[in-house]
Amino acid sequence: MWWANMPGLYIDGRLANRIIAITCASRVLPPDAGHGGAGAAATQRLANEFLRWLDQARDMEDRVARRSALCMACEDNSDRARGRHRDMAANIYEWLTSSATTVGEQTRWRKQAG
Repeated sequence: MWWANMPGLYIDGRLANRIIAITCASRVLPPDAGHGGAGAAATQRLANEFLRWLDQARDMEDRVARRSALCMACEDNSDRARGRHRDMAANIYEWLTSSATTVGEQTRWRKQAG
């Protein structure tokens, strides 16, 4: 897990969310201008999208769940995953914070995460 010792994962505060957001965005959309012509501005836009989602957390436990879910979603930085990371993170987060314990519920979650 590339993100296991990332600063900010388990600390409180908005700066921690910003660290996670830009690190995840840089992983899936590197800021170098040679990456499909995207450049730093595209990476920053993606980081802002991630940050808005992270900032919706209600408390510290929720912040850790959202940060962990986003990092797990950004584990896949392939072209086929591009543009889907926030949705993937939301699905992981839903599973982390739900009581989906039956096989049926877990199967439904896996299909949604697809």
